[in-house]
Amino acid sequence: MIHDLEAGGNASSQGAWESAGAVANPPDTPGTPASILTFTPPTDAAWMEQIPNTRENPMRREVAELLRALRQIHLSPNKALARRQIAAVNFGRRGWNEASLRRKYELYVGGGCKRRCVPSACTCPENQRFSPGDAWCLVDQARAPRQESERVPYATVQFFMACAESNQRNDLAGHREFLRVWREGRAQGRAFRQVGTATTELKDFPGYHGWPEPAWHGKHPEGCSYDNLRAQARRLGADNYTKTLARIGRQAASQHRLKVFTTRVGLPFAAQYQFDDHEFNVKIRWPDQQRFLRPRGFFVYERLSGSVFAQFVKPTLWDADLSKKEALKLSDFRHAVCAVLMGQGYRNDPTGTQFVWEHGTANDDTLAEVIERVTRGRVAIVRSGRFGRRAHDGQYDPSTPGHGRGNFRRKAGLESYFNLLDNAHALLAGQTGLNRDRSPEQLAGAEREALALVRLAQTLPPEQAAQLVHPLLSWPEFAAASAELARAIDTRRDHELEGWESCGFTEVRYLVGGEWMSEGDLQHLDPDRRAIILGRAREDSRLSNVLRLSPREVWTRHATELTRLDWRHLPDLLGGEAGAHRNPQHPDGTYAVRAGQFEIEDSAIGSDTLRFDAINLDGRRLFNGERYLCYLNPFLPTTLVVCDAQNRVVGLCPAVAAPSALDAAGIARRMGQVARWETEARTDLNARHAAEAAHIAAVREHNAEVREQSATGLTKAQRQTVADLQAPDPDAWARRQARLSRQAEQAGKLSQEP
Repeated sequence: MIHDLEAGGNASSQGAWESAGAVANPPDTPGTPASILTFTPPTDAAWMEQIPNTRENPMRREVAELLRALRQIHLSPNKALARRQIAAVNFGRRGWNEASLRRKYELYVGGGCKRRCVPSACTCPENQRFSPGDAWCLVDQARAPRQESERVPYATVQFFMACAESNQRNDLAGHREFLRVWREGRAQGRAFRQVGTATTELKDFPGYHGWPEPAWHGKHPEGCSYDNLRAQARRLGADNYTKTLARIGRQAASQHRLKVFTTRVGLPFAAQYQFDDHEFNVKIRWPDQQRFLRPRGFFVYERLSGSVFAQFVKPTLWDADLSKKEALKLSDFRHAVCAVLMGQGYRNDPTGTQFVWEHGTANDDTLAEVIERVTRGRVAIVRSGRFGRRAHDGQYDPSTPGHGRGNFRRKAGLESYFNLLDNAHALLAGQTGLNRDRSPEQLAGAEREALALVRLAQTLPPEQAAQLVHPLLSWPEFAAASAELARAIDTRRDHELEGWESCGFTEVRYLVGGEWMSEGDLQHLDPDRRAIILGRAREDSRLSNVLRLSPREVWTRHATELTRLDWRHLPDLLGGEAGAHRNPQHPDGTYAVRAGQFEIEDSAIGSDTLRFDAINLDGRRLFNGERYLCYLNPFLPTTLVVCDAQNRVVGLCPAVAAPSALDAAGIARRMGQVARWETEARTDLNARHAAEAAHIAAVREHNAEVREQSATGLTKAQRQTVADLQAPDPDAWARRQARLSRQAEQAGKLSQEP
C-alpha cells in the first residue's frame, strides 16, 4: 500500500502533473529536464523480456509501485516528510525504508550509478550506470539482472573469446588485450597481436571495416564493455568447459562435460576388478634410511560389492647410489595381479572377469596376453582411455601418441575409496597434507628430529635404541595402523553406495528382549516364537529396522563363487626366468634344498627368514643339495614355485608357519609333518638294506630261542605244547592233535624217500 500525499492541499500540483505530463523542478531536485521524469515503467520489448512479473517474482508490479511513490515524493514540497510517511506505511518491505527511498529517488532523478561515483572517475560496468529517468535503476539486480542491449558483431565476440582463452589466468586480462589491440589499431591504423611465439598483424578490427570509434565515455567501442562481451560470449558457448579446455587441456576440462554413469544393479559378482596405485599422504621411517618417503601400493576394487578386497603396500626407499627413490615397478604390478588370481580368484564361467587398469605402471601387454591364455579367456583386460590429445589445432599434443595420462573416471569407485582412505589416514603422524599448499608447516621440523634420532640410534646399543620415541611411524607401525583403517572402511555400514537397496544388500533386524537380532538369528528360535516376533514387528515399526550390509559382508557372501588360478602358472605370469626370485649368494641365482627346506631371506618381504617345505608336484620330498630356480610372490608368500634347469615346474612348496611356543596343537601338527617326512626319506633306505634287516631279525630270533631253551630246558615245540595244554581255549587240544598228525604224516613221507 502507498500513502496518497496528493490529496487535499496538494490538489493544484496534482492538476499541474496531469495537464503537463511533468513537473517543474522543486528547489532540492537536481536539474533534470521535465520531459524525462515520466514516473512510468517502460513498455519496450527488452523490459518485458527481462523483468519478470510472476507470482513468485512480481518485479514489474513492484517497480510500478516504486515509481508511484517517487512521483509522490517528487510532487511533495516536503520530500523528507513524504519519504518518512511512505516508509512507515510500507514498514517491513524490502527496499522501502526511508534511506532506500532517498537513494532511489536521487538515482532516478539525477542518474549515475548505484555507488554514487563521481562521473569522471566511475569504474562501474555500463549495465550499472543509469541515465535520469531510467526505471532500470529501481530493479532489484539480484532478482532480475540487467543486460546490455548493445549487440556487437559476431567476429568481435569471437576475437574477445580468443583473447580471453589465450590468457591462462582470467577473462579480464584477455579484455585488456582486446582493448590494447583496439587502441593500437586506432592510433597506427594496424595492430599486432602475439600469442605464444606467433605474431599476427591486424589491419581491421575483427567484425569491423577499419577501427570503430569509442563510445560516449571513450573507454571502448560501443557495446564492447567487459560485462557485455562476456554475456554475449556465453550465448555463443563460452563456458567453463571451453575455457578450461583452451587454458589447461582435455583432462582438466573433463569435469565440466557430460559424464557417463554406470550402475551396479544387475552386475554379476566379480564381473569387474579395478586396479590402481596410490601414494599415501604419510611419511614413514625405514631402518638406516636418511630420507623419509611416502608408502605406495596397489589396490583392487570389486565393482558389485564396493570392497577393496586386496591391497599391496610397499615402503618407498631411497637409493643413495642412484640418488632417486625406488617407486613401484612393473614387477610389483605383476606380483599384485598374481596375488589376486591365486589368492582370491576370478569368475570361471562365460561371464568372466574384467581387469580394468590404466596405462602407467600397468602398461604391460605381455602380462595381459598371458592372463587371457592361462585363464582360457575368462579374464579380459580392459584399459581406461587416455588424455593425450590437444584441445584444438592451435596447441601442441600434451604427450606422444599412445602415452597420455589414463582416464581416472573409468575407476570412479576406486578413486572415491582413495579419498576415504586418505581421510582415515589423516590422523597418523607424518602428514604431508592434501597438496603442497596444505602441507603442515611442522613436517620439516618433524623430519629433522626423526633424522637426528636415526643417527643417534646408530650409535646406541640395540636395547637402548629401541627405547627412543620417534616423531614418525616406522614401517611395521604404519602397516599395522593402515591395515586396521582399511578394515574399518571395508566393514562400514554407514555408506551410500549406489544401487545398494536395489541389489538387495540389506539386512532386517528385530528388537527382541532389548537386543537386536538378525534374520539369521531368528532361524535358531522356536517357530512359534519366531512367528510372534515377526507379527509384532509388522504391527510396530519400532521393533525392526533395515541396515545396509558392509562391502566386506557382500564380498564374503559371494567369495566362494570364485576360482583360484593354479600356482603352476606363476612363472609365465612373472615373465619367465626374468621374474624368478634370485639368490644373491649364488652365481646362477638358484636355491638349494637344505634339511628338506628352502630358506629365503628378503628384507623387502620381511625381516624373518622364509621357510618352505621342499616337495615336488606329487607331494614327495625334494632331495637335499639339489638346486632349483625359485619363483616367489612377495605379496602372497604362501607358496614357492620351484623349476628345473629347463624352467619346468617341478614342485609347489608350501610355506612353513612356525607355531607359538605355547601352541601345543600347532607343535604336534608340525611334529607329525616331520615324522611323515622322515618316513618317506627312510622308505628307499630300508628297501636298499632289506637283506641286512632280514639277517638281523633272524639272528635276534635265534638268540632269543637259545636264551629261552636254556632257561626252561624245553625246545620251542615243547614250550608250545605246554602252552596249548595250559590254555583255557577248549579247541587248543584239537589243534594240537591236528598238528601232531601233520607232523607224523610228514615224517612218514620222509622215511619212504630212497
